[in-house]
Amino acid sequence: MKKVLGHTVWIAALALVGVVTAGFQADYLSRYRFGLADDIPDAFRYMSLEVSGYQAMQDQGAAAAMPIARELVRRRPVPSESLSLLGVAASARQDEALASEALVMAAGRGWRDRVAQLSMVMFAQSAEAHQVAAERVAALWGAGDASDAVYAATQAVLAEDGSREALAAILGSNPLWRGDFVNWAAGAVEPSLYLDLLHRARAHGARFDCRNIQGAAVRLLRGGSAEAAEKLWYGSCGADGESTSFAFSRPVGAAKRESPFGWSYPSDGGIDRQFVDEGRSVAIRYENGENMSLPLASRFSALKPGPHDVSARFTGEAPAIRIACNNPGNGAGLIIRLQLSESPARFVIPAGTCPAQAVDILVPSGSGIVSSIVVE
Repeated sequence: MKKVLGHTVWIAALALVGVVTAGFQADYLSRYRFGLADDIPDAFRYMSLEVSGYQAMQDQGAAAAMPIARELVRRRPVPSESLSLLGVAASARQDEALASEALVMAAGRGWRDRVAQLSMVMFAQSAEAHQVAAERVAALWGAGDASDAVYAATQAVLAEDGSREALAAILGSNPLWRGDFVNWAAGAVEPSLYLDLLHRARAHGARFDCRNIQGAAVRLLRGGSAEAAEKLWYGSCGADGESTSFAFSRPVGAAKRESPFGWSYPSDGGIDRQFVDEGRSVAIRYENGENMSLPLASRFSALKPGPHDVSARFTGEAPAIRIACNNPGNGAGLIIRLQLSESPARFVIPAGTCPAQAVDILVPSGSGIVSSIVVE
């Protein structure tokens, strides 16, 4: 009898554990499947209560969200998410004293709590507490939070001189996220502010991988910021003159430094290449199996406004050069496409509308060798 009773109790205990586990799993799942939030039994509601609070805020306003927020804090007073919801609801009701207190406490407890940290960035910026604002932005980047809200907060911080200096000092400690940050900022921050940030960060001891700098320079070139790309590359990894040298080079391995102004060799299409040493230079022997011209090589350039001459050495049918502007503000427009020869041909880079260029060398169907391209 005792064995039967013990066995029954054991089964009941396992069943209870199963029910509790299922309840908490459903509560956790509601954070990602919002429709479940209102169906979670009250005894297991925590994350689902947070979801309901934000849904109430969105659908019915702060008055409906406030009691849910208070209940969430009562049940789980320690986690930052509870205080974040309370702070947001209080702010929507214009109870700034409660909002400030709740969000400051939330930010102190949960460095990965996006709502709390973004709120602290806003408060710190308005109070000119630049160090605090920079630390909160760094916490969000450290948490891997790649959201539009975090990007907007970062842009706001970088626009302020004091906050930019504070963030540069943090980058000087070489956090793991600095590579992602450098690449993102190149396309999202005004170029002069971007260069200023990296200059300050280096003064604080920051070290940037040349592969990240190369990617950042390419983003600047695609955005039409040729001068900024040159300053970034030459000040970090490159050698003067790379942006104006059109000599071919062999493809480099992923582990080696590659210039943002170097040639790349598109892999799609029906063209085969062999790289041949010709003294100190490299020529490209090609076989184009398609019935149309294909890109043999592509690159970015930073040619200055005004007239330029282009010539080529080649064997076989004449290749062509195609140059288009990189200037998102005015659209990307085709400037020239002309057949190359050993005699210089002149083209003009327009002033003001073509700060950076995309250059392609096109080869016709069949085989040939392109030994050199010279642009002066």
